[in-house]
Amino acid sequence: GRFFVVKNTERDAKEALKAANPKTRTFLIELAKSAGKKEIEVTSSLSLRVLDQNDDGGGVFLITAEIEFSGEKLDRSETCEFEDIIDVRNKLAFYFEKVCEVF
Repeated sequence: GRFFVVKNTERDAKEALKAANPKTRTFLIELAKSAGKKEIEVTSSLSLRVLDQNDDGGGVFLITAEIEFSGEKLDRSETCEFEDIIDVRNKLAFYFEKVCEVF
């Protein structure tokens, strides 16, 4: 299926460790401690993959938010079923917000 992804890389430790999600913040702090004084690189991504689309305009998306640091990942995914373009409009923001809680 079709795939769309947006990525951001943060190299400033102070900014990277400002994650809103307490679990993510703890995850990043622990990894940063183990990395020592090395330059950090935290990559955040948000993706949407079309898993299925039928001739009637309905289908299924897989929406994923992910944070990666030092080879370790935290992610959250949700499957969004839709009936038509109006259904996509009504549901998509909800699912993006839901997976972005990982940030």
